[in-house]
Amino acid sequence: MNERTTEVLEQYELEVQSKRRGRGAWICETSQGLKLLREYKGTVKRLEFEEQIMNVLQNQKTCRTDQYMRNREGELLSVAEDGTRCVVKEWFSGRECSVQSEAEVVRAVGQIAKLHRTLRGIAIDESWNCLLYTSPSPRDRSLS
Repeated sequence: MNERTTEVLEQYELEVQSKRRGRGAWICETSQGLKLLREYKGTVKRLEFEEQIMNVLQNQKTCRTDQYMRNREGELLSVAEDGTRCVVKEWFSGRECSVQSEAEVVRAVGQIAKLHRTLRGIAIDESWNCLLYTSPSPRDRSLS
């Protein structure tokens, strides 16, 4: 994907200084800070929904979230010549919570609770219904 990453990143107003692999994505150091480039298989409508939610979280300063970045055309989704669809997100460095540290786990649970309270307070837009519905699992169907 290295050639593809360069091709996709050229669609953004970014000066990439370096890039490295990271859990199914590329982490890019740019003149505008860290960015994450990842292949995307969902719909544009889902991206727009996620962007709205992330904007609420950012505006309410609930927690730092990875915000989608729009390309030069103003789109959330960028397509490589081979048809691969990708997104670029604002990214930040940090380390994962150590499950060996009780204090870190307690702090993480507090953050999740804060996130949950904020998300529950977001008014649901009727246009989201098709994005929020998931079909019942085979196990759920067998219970009815």
